[in-house]
Amino acid sequence: MKFPSSFRQSLTLHFVVVAAMPILMIGMFSVHYFEKKHFETISELIDIHASDVSAEATEFLRDTHSSLAIVVKILNSGLLRDDADINRYLQVAVNESSSFESMYLLDEDYRVT
Repeated sequence: MKFPSSFRQSLTLHFVVVAAMPILMIGMFSVHYFEKKHFETISELIDIHASDVSAEATEFLRDTHSSLAIVVKILNSGLLRDDADINRYLQVAVNESSSFESMYLLDEDYRVT
């Protein structure tokens, strides 16, 4: 009587293994496929955000550069005669610009004047 019981257990075990293998293989393939697709999607989103940040930084630096170029032109023009006029102009430039919190003039030794 042991043989049919053993045979039955053996068939049951083999049936479970044969039935579970395709499901496990499909599951492993699905996990690999979705992981790859998720990685591609995340990579695309990161590239989009990086280009947005780059464009914003470029625009900010361009605005800052043009503001500083105007300040340099005014200071080099000789229109502002004394330190009080220069300080007032710099304060107005800082107030009008969204890029600056303060501006300082430096001497030849790169010290604030």
